[in-house]
Amino acid sequence: MLQCGFTCRICKSRFCCTVLPRLSTAPGFVANDETWIKIRWLRWNGIIEPPLLLLYQVEYQLSDGSEDSEWLIGPLVPHASEPQSSAAEYLEATVLHLTRNTFYDFRVRPLLRDADSQWTNASASPHSSPYRTSCSGLHCSVT
Repeated sequence: MLQCGFTCRICKSRFCCTVLPRLSTAPGFVANDETWIKIRWLRWNGIIEPPLLLLYQVEYQLSDGSEDSEWLIGPLVPHASEPQSSAAEYLEATVLHLTRNTFYDFRVRPLLRDADSQWTNASASPHSSPYRTSCSGLHCSVT
């Protein structure tokens, strides 16, 4: 967050206060298959006007209970300008190339681009419950 009384590096005006987008809820599960999981999250409800641009970076990791696990980069999803219906309050992303019968945690990080094309990473959402890819055939383990 920028403090008032300074020149805003995003909109270049004086006495500007800008709050970075923040997602307070974890992504939810939509669907899965052997090598992908589709998640959804509640879109940020603030106003984004040009020249600002808001994208959502999906991040995921193996759900092994370790806090030191590396977060991997998933798809980028653009912010919808205005929701057309209550269903549009949610955004979705499909994370591909996952290992079958494996648990993953997901989180979403808003990214804000200013007029100078500088990117600012906002805080990531809380991470999801573990979601598992599907399994079929002889290589499935019973859980």
